[in-house]
Amino acid sequence: MAVVERHACEGCDREFSLDNLHAVTMPGGSRAVCCPECREYAETVTDNGSDIDQRRRECDGCTEEYLVSELEEVILSDGTSVLCCDSCAEHAPSNDGETDPRRQEESEAETAAELESKEPSKASRQRNLCQQCNDWYSIELYRVVTVDDRTEKFCPDCMEQARDDGIIKDVRMRRAEAYEVLGAAGFEDADDLRDAYIAQVKAVHPDRADGSRAEFKRVQAAYDRLQDEF
Repeated sequence: MAVVERHACEGCDREFSLDNLHAVTMPGGSRAVCCPECREYAETVTDNGSDIDQRRRECDGCTEEYLVSELEEVILSDGTSVLCCDSCAEHAPSNDGETDPRRQEESEAETAAELESKEPSKASRQRNLCQQCNDWYSIELYRVVTVDDRTEKFCPDCMEQARDDGIIKDVRMRRAEAYEVLGAAGFEDADDLRDAYIAQVKAVHPDRADGSRAEFKRVQAAYDRLQDEF
């Protein structure tokens, strides 16, 4: 397998092949090396002191990744401070235990406009970028750990190719697969999830005559994948 030289984008700090990086002249004359996504953003930056910071963080609600600037701080009813995407912030209880009507109204207006345009939101497009082929996908991508300890998101084709090439050390189970392994389309709460987990563990435990160590590990991985959502 040919070694492709890679370099970190100065906006999001993700690594890309040199062919997919672009030099952008920033306000003031400085130059930055950007991936296609950050390049589009960088070229819109004006002289108001903005930069190309594209740091990302998981939403504390749905655990999907967003730009830090796109997350909203929400103070929960117990005083806990969390960072949420627009959707999770809309449903998060405020200090008085109620959803903020103003935030809900704004969110509904944004959703209506998005549906009317029939274009995916910027946040949605960003979290579905395969970091290997740099194509956009509307499906949940595989989160993989490469042999050099980089965590990236791969589309199914790139994941299989990378696995064949021997450059993947670990693959995180996707949400849909986790639900399938635990035999449910969804769970009401953490107790419901744990009940399904225990039932599947009993069914496939290696100590059973018809048990399977491989299936037992899949059940454990599915539970680990979903338990942070509750």
